[in-house]
Amino acid sequence: MSVPDDLLPDYLHDGLTQLVRRAFSEARKVTVDGGGKVFSADHCLRLDLAVRACVENALLEERRGQNSERMRQLGLPNEIWLKVWEFLPMDSVLVVSHVCHLWRSLALGSPPLWTTLDFFSDEHAEDCGCSEHRALDRYDFSCRFCSRYVTIGQNNSELMRNLLPRSLHHGISLNLHIAGAPDPVTYLLADIIGPHAQRIVHWHFRGQGYFDPTPLLRSVDALPALRCLSLPVTGLQLSRNISLPNLEEAKVDYSIYSSDYDVATGLLSFPSVKTLHFRLGPTSIYSNALASTLSTMPNLQTLHLSNRPAVAPSLHELGDGRTLVSQIPQVRISDLGLANRSLIDIFYAPQHRSFIVEYESDYSAGFSAFAAHEEVHGFSIFADLGDHIELSITAHEVPLSRWDNESVELLKFAGSDSHGRHRCIQFPSQEPTPTLWIYIPLQSVTTLHVWAIFMMLFWPPELRLELPALHMLTISLPDGVTPDFALVAPPPRCPSLQTLRLVSDNDGRVKLPAEYLASFIGILHVAGGVLDELVLNRVIIDGDVSILAAVVRGGLP
Repeated sequence: MSVPDDLLPDYLHDGLTQLVRRAFSEARKVTVDGGGKVFSADHCLRLDLAVRACVENALLEERRGQNSERMRQLGLPNEIWLKVWEFLPMDSVLVVSHVCHLWRSLALGSPPLWTTLDFFSDEHAEDCGCSEHRALDRYDFSCRFCSRYVTIGQNNSELMRNLLPRSLHHGISLNLHIAGAPDPVTYLLADIIGPHAQRIVHWHFRGQGYFDPTPLLRSVDALPALRCLSLPVTGLQLSRNISLPNLEEAKVDYSIYSSDYDVATGLLSFPSVKTLHFRLGPTSIYSNALASTLSTMPNLQTLHLSNRPAVAPSLHELGDGRTLVSQIPQVRISDLGLANRSLIDIFYAPQHRSFIVEYESDYSAGFSAFAAHEEVHGFSIFADLGDHIELSITAHEVPLSRWDNESVELLKFAGSDSHGRHRCIQFPSQEPTPTLWIYIPLQSVTTLHVWAIFMMLFWPPELRLELPALHMLTISLPDGVTPDFALVAPPPRCPSLQTLRLVSDNDGRVKLPAEYLASFIGILHVAGGVLDELVLNRVIIDGDVSILAAVVRGGLP
């Protein structure tokens, strides 16, 4: 047999060979001298394994030395490696712990590295009919590393059971990927998680289908360390009193009290909760549910309300809910459309520090005001802004759904004042009416940021808009902007304007003819006809730039 590498000289190769032969020769002699008749096949196999183990142990020691030397050459202390590994998901941390002896010792000796764990149950129902399931039924897929066939319905419960103790006394974050889990999985989870419930800091439920966490929560009396409980599918509903003294954020669908709540255990109370996501339900079933839920969280700072696709409840059906909402500093209402846009009038109060309205992006669903070509509702919330108002009119694209490539452009109209009040409306960028300016105290607007492509929508020529206190105007220019946008969509009159900022809203640069820019500054009607400052960000002025000296103090920057 030829030597595979010249790093192993012939004399060492021959020496190793002679040692192996000597081991077998000595073994035969010991067997015969000990009274054995023959050196059997079983003896040979056992000795073969012993020789291989000896060689592998020697190689392992050498590799450990090499790894240690390589780590020293890299010059990174263990603390840096651990900090890098903290950003890895659980499966990658497991891989790290099996790379080499040094890394494994470092990983296993660092309990904080094992504080974020992912549990997944059956990812597919047996008859779900999804494309992945159909592909597995039609073809045989196997792992290219271990050659095992991919199957449906596996979970990593035993891995979770083994990994949980590694974090010792540290707080843990659990991500539970569950798809319509049956009762056995719930009981299995309770058995695994129960002994560590006192250490849970973050508890996130993810997955497909419906999963009721109530039986799982019923298995514990208290979660003293829990700060965040995320239930994106079902929302939190409790059947008995449970102690969550440090809970900061919760999501509730319809009511925090389940229909079978045990009143004998006492009413719920979560004074530590600061943020609540609440979905309004059918008031005929969940009468006064909002009020009863809010009463359990007296120190709430932020409320996110949604009502899709139900019709907005009446004031009578809400009970004390409207009064309690008015006392919350920050309120956001999402998924608005024709059927429930009256929620703005129901819940808005001038004392809100922040009030955000988000119309649904899927305007094809039939609920959006824009699908019916009706006026945008809700701009009256801007009427209560006070001094030194900062306005912005921008947009961004969002996907209509995760199943296709279609997207919709959402227009965002936001305003803040010097008293810390913030108002915002987001809606599909269909053509709105200019009546929004009726509600805004124009005399208090001091800064404005607007996308150039929306200028014609918000101030058509017949509006004759004037912003007497505006001192800074920022215009975002997209690729392919019409060079004469200033003439097509004249801006409002800005007699107090001091600074004009032109920025490209992408990574590329935008070219703008100097004559059009000079014309644009002229129709701003700045007092004295001269700006104090012109700021250009990724915008190139093309043509004779000397003409800007007459309209910008100091000329082109």
